[in-house]
Amino acid sequence: MVKNDGSGNFKAKFILDLPTNNPHKLKLINLNNDDLPDVAIEFFTGYCQLDMITYTNLGNRNFSNPQALKDDCSSMEFKDINNDGFIDYIFQESGNLYWYKNTQGQFASEPNFLLDPKPYLLPESGPSIWRYNLAATDINLDNHIDLISHAYDSPVNILLGDGTGQFTLASRVDLPTNSAKSQLITIVTMCRIY
Repeated sequence: MVKNDGSGNFKAKFILDLPTNNPHKLKLINLNNDDLPDVAIEFFTGYCQLDMITYTNLGNRNFSNPQALKDDCSSMEFKDINNDGFIDYIFQESGNLYWYKNTQGQFASEPNFLLDPKPYLLPESGPSIWRYNLAATDINLDNHIDLISHAYDSPVNILLGDGTGQFTLASRVDLPTNSAKSQLITIVTMCRIY
């Protein structure tokens, strides 16, 4: 990590001990509602294998020991899907949607199925960490997080949330290419079409 000295200059500052030198994605999120940025890092553990760890910010540049979370995917989102005031961790793996519920700043020890993906998603056609897309936003402006998901060679699925962690399929959009599907997910997330 680097530290900003306040004048636009950055100085190297090592703060976190990482279990690997193969990070893939990093996100700053507030897991426990204390207004301090916590850290989530997704990293490679092998071919097509990823894991996630989170560090809770304790203040004064100190962080908790890491909490390891199952991942093995390329699509992740941090959103409060059950409206309890705490950011949950949602991910897509092999076409299945899972979530780690966040209770008072601590994630559950094991993920739960977010929903049975069939018939919403087709099974994957081969191993690749790049074949999934997932976005979480309030599409229909009802103050509940909705999901947009796509697995390789499957339609784009729009799933509306009810604010309790339950989702229903609202729409399926089949596009001619996977590139177009990925672009649709990006556009929907940015524009919140409804």
